[in-house]
Amino acid sequence: MLKRIDWIDWAKAIGIFLVVFAHVPFDREIRNIIYSFHMPLFFIISGFLHKDNSLVKNIKALIIPYLIYTSIALFFRLLFSENIWGDFKTGIIGILYGVGYNTQNSFMPNVPCWFFISLFWVKLFYQFSLKRLKVISMILILTFLIILLKYFKSRNIDLLLSLDSAIMALPFYYCGTLFKRYKIEFSLSKITLIFISAISAIMTVSLSILNGRVSINACYFGKSLIIAYLSGIVGFIMVYCFTITRGNNNIVKNISESTPIILGTHILFLPVIIKCLNTLIINFININNTIVTLLIAFVGSILVLLISYYPSLFLKSKFPILVGK
Repeated sequence: MLKRIDWIDWAKAIGIFLVVFAHVPFDREIRNIIYSFHMPLFFIISGFLHKDNSLVKNIKALIIPYLIYTSIALFFRLLFSENIWGDFKTGIIGILYGVGYNTQNSFMPNVPCWFFISLFWVKLFYQFSLKRLKVISMILILTFLIILLKYFKSRNIDLLLSLDSAIMALPFYYCGTLFKRYKIEFSLSKITLIFISAISAIMTVSLSILNGRVSINACYFGKSLIIAYLSGIVGFIMVYCFTITRGNNNIVKNISESTPIILGTHILFLPVIIKCLNTLIINFININNTIVTLLIAFVGSILVLLISYYPSLFLKSKFPILVGK
C-alpha cells in the first residue's frame, strides 16, 4: 500500500474549503482571487497522483459519481418545482450535456460536478495519448489545443461534456505530472517555506487583480492567457509551501478523502446555511457590509465541512462508489 502524502491531504482540504467558500455570493474581487488558483490546485494534485487506469475504472471513479450527484440534485430540485416535467426534462438534458452552466434548453442541477467529467477527459487525454510524448512535443500540442480553444470561445462555441474545460485544465494536470516525475521538492527551512508561501500569496492576489475573472468551468482566461496559467501555478506553490511541513492529521485526512462527497453535495444545503446566518447575524447586529458578508461566507463554509464530516465518513465506508471506489 502506498504511503499517504500528508501535504496532499492538507492541500485537498484547503482546496475543498475554498470551493465551498467561493460558491457563496460575496465580494467579486476576493472570489476572483480564489477562482484563479483553487481549481488549478485540484488539477495539479490530480496530475501528481496520476496512475494509469482502465477506461472502466475511470468511469467508476468519475462518471458514476457525476451521475449520482447530479441526479440527487435534480431530485431535490423537483421536490420544490412548480413545473416538474419541464424541470425534469431540462435537468436531464443538462446532465447529459455535462457542462457546468445552464443553456437555452437545459439547466445543470449540480454545477460543481463539472469537475468530475472534466477530470475524466483530462485523465484519458493524458494517459492514452499525451503521456507518450516528450516534453517539447507536449508543450507544442497543449499550445495548439489552447489556441484552438480560444478560437472556439471567440466564436461563442461551447463544447459539450466539459471538453473545453478539460482542454483548459490539461496544462495544470501536466504540471502535476512533471512535479512528480522530476521529484521537485522544496527542501527548505520552515521559515523559508512560509516566506515563499507569503510571497506567492501576494503574487496570486496581484495577478488576479491584474487579470480579472478566471474560470476553468466557463473557460474564462481573464485578460491574459499567460497570466491565467501563471496565477494557477503560483497559487499551487503558495498552498504547497504552506502544507509541505504539515504532519498527519486524521480530521484533515478524512476531509481530503471525502472531497468528492463534499463537492457533490455542498451546493444542496449551503444556500440554507447562508440564509440562516444572514438572518441571525445581519438582523441581530443590523449591519450589512463587505466584512460581515465575508464573515458569513467563512463561517458558512466551515459549517458545511463540519456538517458533512460524519455523514461523509459513513457514506464513503458504506457506499465507496460515492468517492469513486
